[in-house]
Amino acid sequence: MKKTIRSISLSLVMLTLMFSSCSKKTTVDDDLITTYDRESLLSNLSGNYIVPAYANFSESVSSLETASLTFLGDANENNLNKYKSAWENCLFAWQDVSFLEFGPAGDVVLRAQTNVYPVDAALIDQNIQNGGYNLATVNNFSAKGIQALDYLLFSKSNPQEAVTFLSDKQVSDYVADVIKDLKTNTKYVVDNWSTYSGAFIANSESNADGTSMSTLVNELTKHYEAYIRRGKLGIPAGVFNGFSKQPMPGHVEALYAKKSLAALSRAMESMEKYFNGISYVNGSNGEGLDDYLDFTDARKDGKLLSEVIQNQLSSIKEAVNVLNVPLSNEVEVNNAQANESYQELQKLVALLKVDMMSAFGILVNYQDSDGD
Repeated sequence: MKKTIRSISLSLVMLTLMFSSCSKKTTVDDDLITTYDRESLLSNLSGNYIVPAYANFSESVSSLETASLTFLGDANENNLNKYKSAWENCLFAWQDVSFLEFGPAGDVVLRAQTNVYPVDAALIDQNIQNGGYNLATVNNFSAKGIQALDYLLFSKSNPQEAVTFLSDKQVSDYVADVIKDLKTNTKYVVDNWSTYSGAFIANSESNADGTSMSTLVNELTKHYEAYIRRGKLGIPAGVFNGFSKQPMPGHVEALYAKKSLAALSRAMESMEKYFNGISYVNGSNGEGLDDYLDFTDARKDGKLLSEVIQNQLSSIKEAVNVLNVPLSNEVEVNNAQANESYQELQKLVALLKVDMMSAFGILVNYQDSDGD
């Protein structure tokens, strides 16, 4: 949908989308939708991407904890740099699983407990000073996780000042609690996927709401639309800032480490691998959503829909690569380019939410309130 209909009510937007989806759906052979071997697709995604990706994220959190302890044992700039590097690995490993908010991850609302931004720096400082905090409460979701560590590790520009700050017992105790919280939630997801995976693969008889196919496609599309397109670039660029459209540089991910664009690029790479059924371990190409689309012979403007989506993923990569680091500065000094790059991300929304979901006969089961 185009920006010119932004003033139309949400209900009309949703009705239009549903009508569009239904009309496109008639061009796909229903027999091809139902006869595809969904079990093989789900098995490949579960065994070769989801499980090893979560295992890698869990290992990155453990490595972060080790780096923290090493630093506290010998607080110097060298160990601080290793500490920061471990955090960066954790940030990137998170991008690989961030769109898998279902099953065990959905049980613990992993995304909200892991990577909320912008962080509430004042609340973090207050927690450190006063103690007595409970990181499990919703009120503290913006004061913990990967982005809280971004603030604590990178907000001091002077290395020696950072070493002194992070060596403080109140600060180090808070960091330890944040990492412990990350470990607890991640361990729950990793431990429970071994059981959940069987039910996930078995729930493959159709694409109806509540099935595994419906769940993974909806969660992938929702995450892309709300947390990548909107959260990582649209909001900082000011696209969603009312009538003013003023950029919001403080809303970028990894603000203090200046890793916003790197995180965006990694998120898109991860999503592309998942879409294509690429193994997280060895890069082999297994059954993916692209194969299912090809099986249905889904097309867009005469071209295979899988190729159209792949081409748009490539266009997004190029659009992100032209932006300069840090993104917090780029959205202000080069806002026109940031908005052009955003438009490339925007184009993928309809391809996933309308064309792909229609080709699979899957209904959108989430609401998007931004009117796009």
